[in-house]
Amino acid sequence: MIEETVSYSEKHQAIIDAYENGELDGNYWRADEVRPIAAIIRAHYLRQQDGRCCYCDREITTNAYVQHVEHIVCRSTDARFMFTPHNLAVACSTCNGRKNAKAVLTREAVVGYPGSSGAFSIVHPHFDEYEEHISRIGDDIYAPLTPKGTETIKLCELTRFVAERLERGETIEIQQTLSDFYDEINNGSYTKDQNKKLTMFMMKTLKLG
Repeated sequence: MIEETVSYSEKHQAIIDAYENGELDGNYWRADEVRPIAAIIRAHYLRQQDGRCCYCDREITTNAYVQHVEHIVCRSTDARFMFTPHNLAVACSTCNGRKNAKAVLTREAVVGYPGSSGAFSIVHPHFDEYEEHISRIGDDIYAPLTPKGTETIKLCELTRFVAERLERGETIEIQQTLSDFYDEINNGSYTKDQNKKLTMFMMKTLKLG
């Protein structure tokens, strides 16, 4: 979980204030004057996240093209929160792209930026402990521990790593287990009991322990 939010210099805060007091447009993120602000945001949250994606928890390659500033509530759907520190993190390009503008709030209309975990349907990097919601089995398998974990896996398509295992041609037994896992995640029927069984099976079969 992110412990410290980004702080803005007086110069950058003035730019942000001018934006927030004017016409709100998510495309403003690409304006020339915003680029140095985005760079500061990216560097700050990379440090806070130990260089790992806020959704897949994998190390992000040291390249700005794959280290995306993540707007948890997407700037294209609600441009009010484009510079809100609690709405910012860093995600890998794939998770950022898969999540895109999908809804993450439990209520559609909010007056200000929510300040608690319960307002979000996914694991929030500022308000939630990742390990309480998602269990990683080895490197490629993400098992949900809570509804938030399930929604995060679905929205960011973290089952893509399972799909890659299937494409690599695992044994029939592993293929069937992973295929069932993939289906249960996507239809929301995955349970904690199934997580325990899958963990034991995969640890033994794939020698992940």
